Amino acid sequence: MRQQLRPDQQRLVEEFVRRKRETCALCGSAALRCDYSAATYLGGGLNVRLICTNAGDQAHTGGLGLVWNYSITGDEAARIGL
Repeated sequence: MRQQLRPDQQRLVEEFVRRKRETCALCGSAALRCDYSAATYLGGGLNVRLICTNAGDQAHTGGLGLVWNYSITGDEAARIGL
């Protein structure tokens, strides 16, 4: 089931992935944004979509930043306040 994330929750996810030093697989940028929704797992885990905002980099064909799914465990979600 997908749930809407409030802007403050999106910021919590973005701060979490920055602390984990996650980067775009294509350009290596840490300029990542969290999409507005998340899929929930049994046990409290989440699957969120991350979007690279460094779309101007030549690694991103057509000027579109990479979008990918990122899993957050139930424990991690609880620690960051989701």
